[in-house]
Formats: sequence, C-alpha cells, structure tokens
Amino acid sequence: MTLATKLLMTTVSPLMNFGHGAPTVGPLVQRIRSKLNAEDSSLLSNDALTMIFDSSDNSVRDGGNKAAHEAPLSDCIDSVLEATLTEARRVLLGKIYYFAHGKEPDFETATA
Repeated sequence: MTLATKLLMTTVSPLMNFGHGAPTVGPLVQRIRSKLNAEDSSLLSNDALTMIFDSSDNSVRDGGNKAAHEAPLSDCIDSVLEATLTEARRVLLGKIYYFAHGKEPDFETATA
C-alpha cells in the first residue's frame, strides 16, 4: 500500500460529513492537500480531490461508481473521452490517473 493510499484511508472517515444531503468534502480536501508533497499537490488540486471524494448525486464519482463496477476497461476509458466531460474534468482525471499510477494515461493503447 502506497503512502498516498494510507493517507487517503486515514483521513477520509473522520472528515466526511455524512449528514443529510451531500457530504461536505471541504475539510477533507484541505487536510489531504496539507499532507501532499509539492509534486503530488500540483497533480491533485482542490477540484481534483473534490472530484475523487464528492459522492453526491450526479457527481462524477457517483456516475463513475455506478458504471465502473460492471463496465470493461475499454468502456471506462471511452467514458473519459466522451464529449459530456468538460476539458477541465478530463485534465483533472488525467492528473488523478497520473497520481495513482505514476504515468500518463494512454487511452489509445487501452482501447485497442
């Protein structure tokens, strides 16, 4: 388990507000950002971390969770390339992928 994974696992539960409505991810995002080194912090902006942890209805995470558990990898990659994602969200997803895997996503190879 990587240091980043351990950090995320130990900070998620106490900082998520699972009351009525959408969880408040602001404190969690701030806590994680305070623990990241400069390189990782440049990859994981507040918007990227919010995209990862915001599981409210119709969020990117909510839609991804619903689809990813049953979809083949090529379908998951195709969803990232769809026009329904804004360019900003595509960039954020690319940075999240790089943070998690240590390399740029290669969508061309993965869909072949």
